[in-house]
Amino acid sequence: MKKLILFTAGLLACGMLRAAEPLECIQPGTELTYGIYKASGKLMGYQVIRVVSCEQMDGYRLLTQTVSGYDLTMRPVKHPETKEVLPPDTTRLRLTDNELITLYPVMLGLGEKPVYENEELIAQLPVGASIRGEQSENIEFVLPFDATPEKTYEPFNLWFEMFEFESGNVMLRQEFTITPSIGGNEKITVPAGEFDCLKVIYTINVRASQMGQSMNDKEELVEWRAPGIGTVKSGPVDRKGRMKDGYMELLSIKTAEAPQAAQ
Repeated sequence: MKKLILFTAGLLACGMLRAAEPLECIQPGTELTYGIYKASGKLMGYQVIRVVSCEQMDGYRLLTQTVSGYDLTMRPVKHPETKEVLPPDTTRLRLTDNELITLYPVMLGLGEKPVYENEELIAQLPVGASIRGEQSENIEFVLPFDATPEKTYEPFNLWFEMFEFESGNVMLRQEFTITPSIGGNEKITVPAGEFDCLKVIYTINVRASQMGQSMNDKEELVEWRAPGIGTVKSGPVDRKGRMKDGYMELLSIKTAEAPQAAQ
């Protein structure tokens, strides 16, 4: 059961990375490459965010991008059972002049609708399994560019079930309460360079049940976000603020014209 919760925490971390878009529109075709590491620092794979478009809408800009996973040889990640290449995930969010607005379910990598339709998450399910769930009504998470340190935002609740498609039997149910807060400003150095970042903390209370057994757990996921870039580093932390269970960090930025290192 503990492994299931840790697996879900990993999905949440990936989801937050997907939703942590640049705080301003960047040129379509730009690629952000991230390394996925164990807590020990061992590189496990890569994740690449590709900016598809940034369109001016009525009162906001709509940023669209895809996210793809790769192994150590930069080959696309495959389903462990079918060996089929996992499809890229598509995320969208709105940007205004003063704030970043994203849907909580997108932040968590669980899709934009009560019946989750996230491409990559669905593709990773066991053969014959499907997923369903519900979320609370406050589905938008607003992060002002000038967010105040130590500010805590309204919690968000959701649950989802993994079930056998034919029989309908529930294989796993998990319930989440997520509370975001601002930890302040920090300078972070990663392979892509040095960045002045806003530290965002997500406190996640999880209740999981499987085959009559249940377990409660609490995780803190932290991400460091840089203006004009998005996530620079993210992952779960322990009570002393140290990275645990793995993390992600920005390796490089490639513009549409030519590859370049982050400044």
